[in-house]
Amino acid sequence: AAVAAAAAVEGKPVFLVYGRTGWIGGKVGEIMKAAGHTWYYGSARLEDRRTLLEDIKRSKCTHIINAAGLTGRPNVDWCEDH
Repeated sequence: AAVAAAAAVEGKPVFLVYGRTGWIGGKVGEIMKAAGHTWYYGSARLEDRRTLLEDIKRSKCTHIINAAGLTGRPNVDWCEDH
């Protein structure tokens, strides 16, 4: 959080990314790291407002990227066939 606070003071963006375990979220993390951005993966479940707010406060983010999703049925393959 100290790094985020320093970035915020300097006017640099601080990113909070959701979707760590998914393909897109993983790629977003790789891009953030390669670009040298200050960023964090969120740990909250998106349906839990209280822990979302805790993530936001803790990270001192200026931007949130939501790459979180759900898998199951029906999925994209089912949609393409029906």
